[in-house]
Amino acid sequence: MTPPSRIISVLIWTGVLCCFIPGGMHAAGRYVNTIGVQMPPDAARPEDQVLRLFLREGRSMEHFGSVYQGMQAMWVVAEPLIRRDKDFQLLPAGAESWSVSDDGLVWTFHIQPGLQFSDGRPLNADDYVYSFRRGADPGNAYDGEFYFHGIKHWQDVVGRRRPIEDLGVYAPDEQTLKITTNTPMPHLPQLLTFSHVTPRQAVEKYGDTWSTRAETYISSGPFLVHAWAKRDQLTLKANPTYQGP
Repeated sequence: MTPPSRIISVLIWTGVLCCFIPGGMHAAGRYVNTIGVQMPPDAARPEDQVLRLFLREGRSMEHFGSVYQGMQAMWVVAEPLIRRDKDFQLLPAGAESWSVSDDGLVWTFHIQPGLQFSDGRPLNADDYVYSFRRGADPGNAYDGEFYFHGIKHWQDVVGRRRPIEDLGVYAPDEQTLKITTNTPMPHLPQLLTFSHVTPRQAVEKYGDTWSTRAETYISSGPFLVHAWAKRDQLTLKANPTYQGP
C-alpha cells in the first residue's frame, strides 16, 4: 500500500493548475484584454486565451526565499532586473539599461522609471538592494545563494564574517543600482535574470509567509496573484500597471 505521504506529494505535483487569464472584449473588430490593451488582428477569442499549466506546487513564491521549494509561477509575478526572451536573449526588465566599468568589477543598472508594486508603492533601486541582502542574509537560509558568490563580500556575509551592509550591492540613488564583483563577471547579467524583487513592505507586515497566500502577495511582474487554492489551482491575472517586456 502506498504510504499517505507519498500520495499527498503526488497530488501536490500533479494537482496544481495555473491559469493565465488575459480575458477581454471585442471592440472595433479586435479584442481588448482586461487591462485595455488592443490585441493583434489575429488574436484568438478571449475564452480561448486561457493557458493552463500543470506544475509542482511549492511552499511560497519568493525567489530570494527559496528556489527549490518555490512555486514556478513566481517567475511571472515578480520583476527581476533582466529577463530573457524565447531565444534566451537578454531583455531590460526592472533595469532599463546597464553598463560595466573598464576593469569589469562595477556594474551600474539604471532602474526603469515609474515601476510600482501591485499595492501602489513605487519600486526603485533600494528594493533590489533589500532583495539581494535578503538573499545573502544567513538567517534567511536562501537555497540559491550560490548563484551570487561572485558579488563582493557575498560569501562573507552568508558566513557571518561581515555585516550585511558590506554586501557589494548598493543604490546611490533611487534609480541607480550598483553591483561590485570580486573578479570580472561578464555573465552577471545572465545571473540577474534570477533577481526577482522581494517587496520589503510585505515582509515587514506579514513576515516570511507573505508569499504563501494570494491575500498577502504583492506582485511586480506581468501577472498578479488572483487566487490560490492550495493543492488545487493558482489563478493569475494580467497586471494593469506592468510596463516591462
